[in-house]
Amino acid sequence: MTPQLTVSPDLVRDNARRIADHCRSGGKLWCPRVAPHCPPWAITTILDSGAAGFTCDTVADAFGLREISGTTRIPELLITQFVATPAVAHEVVALGRHTDVLATIDHFCHAELLSRAAVQSGIPIRVLIEVDVGRHQTGVRPGQDTCRLALAAAQLPGIRLAGLLADDAHVEQPDSPAGSAAFDEACRVAHYCRRLIV
Repeated sequence: MTPQLTVSPDLVRDNARRIADHCRSGGKLWCPRVAPHCPPWAITTILDSGAAGFTCDTVADAFGLREISGTTRIPELLITQFVATPAVAHEVVALGRHTDVLATIDHFCHAELLSRAAVQSGIPIRVLIEVDVGRHQTGVRPGQDTCRLALAAAQLPGIRLAGLLADDAHVEQPDSPAGSAAFDEACRVAHYCRRLIV
């Protein structure tokens, strides 16, 4: 017998609505991470259930998501891949013709590349500074390094600093005492950096 995966649209809708409502109750917006092989009906269902947009790991994923979404407008796309080349920067800006794009930076060179592409195309781009809250793989160091990057990025034309991104993917078993402590520390660092730049 060939195994198959069965997905219930009703359960997807109910779960998406529950998550979106929970986020809203805390004054937050929900932009779930999706892959480009997500079926079109699921994209529409998740948006209709209260998602503010979607998060994509790469620019290619973002283009794939926009392609399969068809006529469904995605209000906001957060791209967590750093912009490393002028070509990728122009791809990010090109997405801005169809949706509100948030790009992620953790170095001034990322901000410069996005700024040049945004100015050349005439399409402004919002950016988030990723802060290292304990994962130690990506993100600018919290404290003065975050402040310096925020001040420098704010001076560049074509981009607007929209806030910070804190990735807590390093937190394992968040319900355990150790996981809860790691999550609390990640939140403490993120709030500290936010107070520095606001």
